[in-house]
Amino acid sequence: YWGKNLPPEGGQDYQLSQTEPDRDPCSPSASVQFDATAVGRMQELAKKLRIRRYSVISAASALVVHAWSGSGSEVALDFPVSRRVRPESKTLPGMLAGVVPLVLQTSPETTVADFCRHVDVQIRELLKHQRFPVHHLDGEVGLRGLRQAANRVGINFIPSRLTLQLGGAPATATYTANGPAEHFGLFFIGASDRLFLSTAGLEIG
Repeated sequence: YWGKNLPPEGGQDYQLSQTEPDRDPCSPSASVQFDATAVGRMQELAKKLRIRRYSVISAASALVVHAWSGSGSEVALDFPVSRRVRPESKTLPGMLAGVVPLVLQTSPETTVADFCRHVDVQIRELLKHQRFPVHHLDGEVGLRGLRQAANRVGINFIPSRLTLQLGGAPATATYTANGPAEHFGLFFIGASDRLFLSTAGLEIG
């Protein structure tokens, strides 16, 4: 599966600029709140298409990233996965997560609805293969630019509070940091019916 679903040859050509010398590129920017009307429209579209809201957000992010590149019909995002796919893994506290490539096909003839459905299908498919260590393909078939931090864009979805069940015992998780950011990343933080966006890593120039 991953041999057929890796980023385009040579990666994507984004115009990236370095952050200010006195700024830590790993530190996130200040969060910006989405307009309530925009969040409501996202919800309406997701409900109408019967897909998750994060698929709509991923579709919008992919179109923005594709506009930054301006070449080819493929766009790739680093997509977060939980790695907690087995029942026993859901009983352990601690961090267990990863990133896999989400490769999408864009076309001027594709409608917004069809593109959102395409993104949703691709996400559902990659989640079936999320436990495979994709980086192991580097010496086998080549990652085609996946490891080049300078031309990667990642997205992440962070709930402000997360309720868990660890072996039947209730627990609440909170985030204290977005984690290391070696490349440009878009962080969507959900808080009830509100949605915020922050960025980290190298900046798009």
